[in-house]
Amino acid sequence: MDKKSSLFSRISEEEKNAILFDKTGNFSEKAFKDRISHYNDSLLNSFLLNYTPGPFSDYISEEMKFSKKHFFQKVDSSFKITYPKKLTFDLEKRRGQLNMMDDINEAIGSQNILIAEAPPGTGKSLAYLIPLIKNLGDSKRAVISTNTKNLQMQLFDKDLETASDYTGISVSASMLKGIGNYFCFMKYNENISNFSPLTKLALEGFLLFTNSGDLSELKYHHDLDRGDITCDNEYCVENTCPFSGICHYLKVKEKALTSQIVFTNHYLSLIDAELGNKFLGEYDCIVFDEAHNLENAITDIYSYKFDFLYVLKTMNYFTHTFRGQMKFIRSSNLSTDAVNYFENLLSTMNDATDEIDILYRFILDIAETENKERNEYSSRIFRGAEERVRLISGKLFAISDNADRGIKLLKEEKFRMLDIYQTLKYIFEKTNRFFESFAVNSQADNEEYAFFYEYVPNRKNIILNGLPVDTGEPFLKAMLSREDISFIFTSATLTASNSFEMFKKQTGINQTKRAHFENSYESSFNYEEQMKVICFNGMDDPNSDGFMEKASQIIQVLSSSDKRMFILATSYAQIDFLKKRFNDKRFLFQKKEENGDKLLHMHKQRKASILVGTNMFWEGVDLPGDLLEIIVILKMPFAVPDDPIIRRRCRVMEENQINPFREYTLPQAIIRLKQGMGRLIRKNDDKGEIYILDERILTKSYGKHVLGSFYVKPSVYNFQTFMEQKKES
Repeated sequence: MDKKSSLFSRISEEEKNAILFDKTGNFSEKAFKDRISHYNDSLLNSFLLNYTPGPFSDYISEEMKFSKKHFFQKVDSSFKITYPKKLTFDLEKRRGQLNMMDDINEAIGSQNILIAEAPPGTGKSLAYLIPLIKNLGDSKRAVISTNTKNLQMQLFDKDLETASDYTGISVSASMLKGIGNYFCFMKYNENISNFSPLTKLALEGFLLFTNSGDLSELKYHHDLDRGDITCDNEYCVENTCPFSGICHYLKVKEKALTSQIVFTNHYLSLIDAELGNKFLGEYDCIVFDEAHNLENAITDIYSYKFDFLYVLKTMNYFTHTFRGQMKFIRSSNLSTDAVNYFENLLSTMNDATDEIDILYRFILDIAETENKERNEYSSRIFRGAEERVRLISGKLFAISDNADRGIKLLKEEKFRMLDIYQTLKYIFEKTNRFFESFAVNSQADNEEYAFFYEYVPNRKNIILNGLPVDTGEPFLKAMLSREDISFIFTSATLTASNSFEMFKKQTGINQTKRAHFENSYESSFNYEEQMKVICFNGMDDPNSDGFMEKASQIIQVLSSSDKRMFILATSYAQIDFLKKRFNDKRFLFQKKEENGDKLLHMHKQRKASILVGTNMFWEGVDLPGDLLEIIVILKMPFAVPDDPIIRRRCRVMEENQINPFREYTLPQAIIRLKQGMGRLIRKNDDKGEIYILDERILTKSYGKHVLGSFYVKPSVYNFQTFMEQKKES
């Protein structure tokens, strides 16, 4: 081992990650050395002057002595113009894909609504991309909205190129994410003194290579609060910012407004509709892929949240920042009336913060007594504090209104300090949001919302929430009312018991007078040959320890193979139970709030890996071939019964003489189950097995609806018989 290789072996993972900021692991010396060769000497020397000597600094010093500097061309990861290859080719003949293309052509031509269920193997991405490209012409534009970033990037990086090659048509396309996904030069400049030399090196490297400012390209997470470098809608002053000339977000947004196709997410699509196409511009067609997630997106967009600790932290930041800026205001040439105006604004912010803190402690006492992490509430929770609630509401409104007027006042007096303008804009935007959320959540008397608080014991925090019960009405008003736009809703899972009714209610399609049609398409996969589904009886109640004990025994048997496996759980309690049972390095257990990408990366790298996860691993994961050959599903993925929004929606259905289990809870669980099962077969030559351990699908009356949604008829084993057979073999 030479000197530099010896040094490299002693460099910490964090230090390697600072150079290879776009990697999550497997840091090779070759990649490390190559990256350093792209950095200019002034950047590296600045770092070395401020960093503790050791193997890392020694390696960089050695590399600077001998390496030749390499130049590189930045690649724009957010904008492209496709240049179709001249070679013509035919798509694999898929009946479902061809039928879906025909329906999409019809929907675009007639400006109608299409609901398209396209199971794995249909080829749905090309089924809508090809007709879209053919119908764009010179003046039309389209938006493609997804739920996950993984699909968004797959469509932009790969599928769009294929569709362009197939049609022979060149198109311009942008990928636009929410503002919080982009790097902010203003925040970086303000917080640069707080960053460690290592963090600063990672960020400077990121800025050297990025052409979009998309922070998904930055995998370095050590000692870095993303809030210190991310764009913020309330904070951003756009073209009046001193960094507007180099701002990545403004450039990405400008390109999106002129691109023929924009790839974005459900949240931004909905916000854009509310703001009159501020981000996406006018368009003629929108495709909602992963449309089964729209209910969650609509719920989040139209909800009201008042997070006490976050509000107090923000208000203290405003007070501290503006108090410092008042020194400049007092010594400026502003009129006495103007100075007094801002003195009153500062005083009001102080008073509001004190009142909010007192109310926070009042509600915290109630939450600690009730000791429930999520609990429904009504306006009665504020009994005894009504006057304080009224004061807070009035002061938040006054702060927001006065900050807005203050901006106009400074303009009238030709005051030129940009940072004070920016602070006032931030105060106006944030406190306006705080006022709206507090007004709704403190009244808690709107029957169209479900009200509950979250109590976070370890942080002693209280979060008030108001969530819309009906998602169909706001979506109908914001989106479907636009009759000059064609709408395509697609996903592998939109039906339950062969019905689209629940999806149509969630999106308001059942209320629109516009023409709409629906179809489920044929998959090209031969599920009878490629997939085996095994169900069990004799497993005990799924909520008992006895069930998990038996589940562990089945997993023990299945883990004896060399195949990669997913174990899909419905709670972290199940994960914790299995973690105690299996002390095996092949097992990867998801932790709360853990980065799923890192866990997936580890799963791909390990042979015979067994990943135990919940939530994020039920959908949006593409692991073809031997990357995933066995899936174990512990329980039917029913929504948590005491979830306040689920409970409220079910009550509303009961009041309207509708069976909530049959019309809502069960269909949701079936769609979720189908998503989980859909992780297994991703290509025509994939093969695998799915083990479903919840015997209720065999013993309960609703089981026939669950079994009827499977792609193949399952085999049924008795638990005891299965275990005995495995012991004998």
